Amino acid sequence: MLDEQLEAIRKIWTEDLAEIYGRFLDFDPMYAWPKPVQRPHPPIFLGGGQAAAERAIRHGVGRLPAAVSDPAAIPAQLSALHGNDLPVTVAFVATDRALIDGYAESGAQRLLFSLPTLPESETLRALDDIAKPAGHHLG
Repeated sequence: MLDEQLEAIRKIWTEDLAEIYGRFLDFDPMYAWPKPVQRPHPPIFLGGGQAAAERAIRHGVGRLPAAVSDPAAIPAQLSALHGNDLPVTVAFVATDRALIDGYAESGAQRLLFSLPTLPESETLRALDDIAKPAGHHLG
């Protein structure tokens, strides 16, 4: 079903008159506006396990795995993407320099860190704590 949904959203975003007749989705020609400003469309990222990695490769879209806690596990986590030039954003990365370095060396383009909802001064301190180990990769 997700394969058809990905096909459908791409058609809706890129074709003036989109239609799809599949196993799970079935819609007659339709118009949808406004179209995305980004061309050909906004980036698509798939999270999940091995099946999601394989689907990302099949569809040529980005990968959004959840972070591992052991830097040694990073190559195995991203091994399904080896040799594929797909964007990788890793979610829920701990502010650990070894993890940040490991993801950077493994080709991840973006890392997402958790930021708790706190009063402004505490939020700024939390951002500083994130920026310290990640700072050498920023720029």
